[in-house]
Amino acid sequence: MKKRIGNINDNDVKGFLLNFMAVVLGIVITFSGEALISSHNEKKEVYSSLDLVKNELQDNLDYIQMADSVLWSYSHAADFLLKYEGHYDKAPIDSLILYTQYTFVMFEVSASQEALELLKTSSLFTKIKDQKLSLDIIHTYGTIEDRMLLYKMLFGQCNAERDAAVTDEVKNLLSDDSMTTAQCWSVIMSKPGGRNFLRLLQSLSIYGNSDEERRQVTATIEKINAYIGE
Repeated sequence: MKKRIGNINDNDVKGFLLNFMAVVLGIVITFSGEALISSHNEKKEVYSSLDLVKNELQDNLDYIQMADSVLWSYSHAADFLLKYEGHYDKAPIDSLILYTQYTFVMFEVSASQEALELLKTSSLFTKIKDQKLSLDIIHTYGTIEDRMLLYKMLFGQCNAERDAAVTDEVKNLLSDDSMTTAQCWSVIMSKPGGRNFLRLLQSLSIYGNSDEERRQVTATIEKINAYIGE
């Protein structure tokens, strides 16, 4: 004989409890599923953002290598032009023209931090589980910025010395279309600014070695690849 509580028998209680447990279980599964989906999507967003950072670091690494190459080109050009000072007519004409082009190229370089700023301004930066990786990324961008400031200073000095060397008086002398490249350099070097300009360019090879900075950037790129599983 089934027990009754008021108008409710044992089967009613069992049915209610089973339904209640099914509802609770459904809610738990639903929230767990949503949490898993949310976690998966968040992970994808973090990885996607880090991939952008990695590509930006690679671009900045290329800029550093290019800037170093320019510094060395300036220095080699100055070596050549100082070597033939006073007898530019004896210099190989093809090399003279080539190094003249190097010397008067106006060069600027800048690094990008857009991917880093996007990561920092979002909540994703705090979602990177490897805190050391986060610090490495920040430090690497700081290293790149320091290197770019050095380039900016050096190229700014080059442009200033170039302007000082090629004064209005020199420009007027060089305006003669019949002048050869050798004669042009004889005019430039007849003024104090010309030698100062080439001496500055010659010294740039001292700064054209960013091996340590490039190793740091490369190492951070490799750490990002390891973190995102590439």
